[in-house]
Amino acid sequence: MNRRGDIPVVVLVIGVVAICSLAIFSFITFSKVSDKSNLGVELFEDTHADLEKFYFYKQFYDMDKSVEKIGAEINGTNLIIEKKGENVLIKYVVPLK
Repeated sequence: MNRRGDIPVVVLVIGVVAICSLAIFSFITFSKVSDKSNLGVELFEDTHADLEKFYFYKQFYDMDKSVEKIGAEINGTNLIIEKKGENVLIKYVVPLK
């Protein structure tokens, strides 16, 4: 066997294993960080769903009943929908026409 050819192959394999290990480690680390940073996304989806429900209920009920069904409030000419998360507060103000 040729010992000179074995050394570069071993170095190449060790390098590839090291790069793959680093990539897997970075994906695991980032997934833990991204779970914490996406706390508000579900709240935005819920808020938008409540707004869609409001427009749906407004077709069948009067304004006060539809606001009551989604748990929002009316302040003057604006509809205010508030959602609270662990570290996030979303206040969505929609002008009523």
